[in-house]
Amino acid sequence: MANSKKKHILFWGFIILLYVFFLLNILKGMSDEFVIRISVVSSLTLLILLIRSTYAYTSTLLTPGLIFLISFYLFQNGQILLYSLSVDFNTFYINKFGAKIVEASIFSSISNVIAAYAYFVKSRKSSDARRISKIDYLDRNSIAILAYKSFWIMGAVAIPLIIVKFGVSLKGGYQAVRILEGCIPQIISFVEYLFPLFAFLSLIYCSEKKVKVTRMFFIIWLLLTSMCGDRTTGLSGLLLVFFLNYKFSSSQGKTKSAFIKLIVAAFLLLLMIRIAGSYRSNASISDANFENSLVVDVVSELGFSVVPLLNIMEICPSTVSIQYGYEYLLSFIGGCIPTFLDPTGTVKTINGMSRSFEDFQSLYLNFDSFGFGWSLNADAYYNFGWYGLISIFFICLIIFHYLGNTSFKNVSKDFYLYEVCALLFMWITLPRRDSYYLWKAIVYCVVFMQFYITIFTKKRV
Repeated sequence: MANSKKKHILFWGFIILLYVFFLLNILKGMSDEFVIRISVVSSLTLLILLIRSTYAYTSTLLTPGLIFLISFYLFQNGQILLYSLSVDFNTFYINKFGAKIVEASIFSSISNVIAAYAYFVKSRKSSDARRISKIDYLDRNSIAILAYKSFWIMGAVAIPLIIVKFGVSLKGGYQAVRILEGCIPQIISFVEYLFPLFAFLSLIYCSEKKVKVTRMFFIIWLLLTSMCGDRTTGLSGLLLVFFLNYKFSSSQGKTKSAFIKLIVAAFLLLLMIRIAGSYRSNASISDANFENSLVVDVVSELGFSVVPLLNIMEICPSTVSIQYGYEYLLSFIGGCIPTFLDPTGTVKTINGMSRSFEDFQSLYLNFDSFGFGWSLNADAYYNFGWYGLISIFFICLIIFHYLGNTSFKNVSKDFYLYEVCALLFMWITLPRRDSYYLWKAIVYCVVFMQFYITIFTKKRV
């Protein structure tokens, strides 16, 4: 079976090399519309085939890794997909970079296939059995007590803070929240970052009574977070909460009712993505418009992350130099070392240097003030140009190593389930961010939490 897997890896590697050669060479001289449509359709086809191959090997379909892969596709390719199919949506920003749409569609198409290939490469039949942690040998009840206490300690800071942010957003919109966040001390931001981690830990380890209380306050925090501009983070957290509820309800024989709740929750989340996206752009919920279908609006809203790629292709390397991995290095250092632990301010300076892209919009372009954001594709292109596609492969290998291909329902190790939920919560929006958040999630969600639980949980099984 191992030899069969290796043969399939080599086969798909060869197919992808042919695909890259086809997009970069064979399509030259053809019309822009044809190139965009062919690249997008072929990319989606190969992505589906790779998912099918992964399923054929693992016999598992709905996995944390697949959820990330779908997120990766929608964020990087959503608007290009709509554009290639001539679907009516707001193309204002895409049209501003009209000369780069073909290049961006080819880059995104190759990136999607590479991500799916990484998913297949990291697939394995017994991922759950290989992810036994030393935490699983500690007393479960002691971990539950620690998780619940820590949830409320962090919540004493995080919940009032998000209420303040929500109040600010009602008065000043998305931009006002970003200004407020810039004034918050780093230690407070650190506590806020840990709050959802202890929420997931409590949802997995605690008794049913405590789980209900945790779920209620966590959902409130997530809803307010989504309405303060960080819509996809808040809403992805809600999705994971419902997934956990589905998992535990299924184990108690309540599969049908849990599944219905999951479907209803997914539909409501789509509506909320639409509302939150309109709120971000218009600064007022009452100004939100709903001219298109729900699916089109959601795909368009998520797929806005292609704009940073168009942006960087417009100015790099003509105006801004390719970084040759320097920005990746700065992001790695900044993501691994908390700024509040560095009294010299060096890490804070490094973080600022790694986020030079945040100034591109004001320095080289004249657009709206809400900000384009960033993306993994833009980050890869900024670091290595077209060779950045290789870095996308290695980044996705790291991600799928941790997320694995075991379904939520079949994960039997509690701490592994926590890892998957916490990392997916942090990474489901990673395609619209930079590599800093990749390393930060690993350090805090995995390394820090293992250390924290080991130190404060003395009793062993």
